[in-house]
Amino acid sequence: MPGIVGIFEPGRREQVRGMLDRIAHRGGAGSAILELEGATLGVVWPSACAEASVRLAAGVQDHVDSGHFAQAQLVDGHPLLRRDPLGVASLYYGRLESGALGFASEVKGLLPVTRDVNELPPGHRYDGDTLECYFRLRPQPWLQDSPERVAQELHRRLTASVERCAEGRAVAAWLSGGVDSSTIAALARP
Repeated sequence: MPGIVGIFEPGRREQVRGMLDRIAHRGGAGSAILELEGATLGVVWPSACAEASVRLAAGVQDHVDSGHFAQAQLVDGHPLLRRDPLGVASLYYGRLESGALGFASEVKGLLPVTRDVNELPPGHRYDGDTLECYFRLRPQPWLQDSPERVAQELHRRLTASVERCAEGRAVAAWLSGGVDSSTIAALARP
């Protein structure tokens, strides 16, 4: 999975390079640093996610097309951090000694520049001043269908999701031996 780091302050290329070095295990294919008027942003990506570098044009986003993401960008010259509703992708932030806001996908990516480490909660956004919840899970009614019907619907939804993600491409899977990765691999096979 790609990793993101950055400091919402220009001219911090060396610090961002050090932050990227701490999360280099997320890469392999490459990394990039983008200097903006109000920020220095960085991304590292594995070969399967080489398009991550293109995302630097609009900000930096650590995500997979399945809807989980950690995002950092400048909006009208102001920082904006966002995290997916379920908190699948992690995102940490903190203030540097200069007062600038830093962020990283992993705690160890933030530690070279600050010890002020905070986790952005799932479904929240942070603009450097205000932490705001933009998504909250709502309780759902209990299922009234039979276990067989629930299993059929789960199979239908999982199959549709895997097909949508694969979209005719060659895919690979890291198998942990768990039910989730084994199920997804089985559904992805031709």
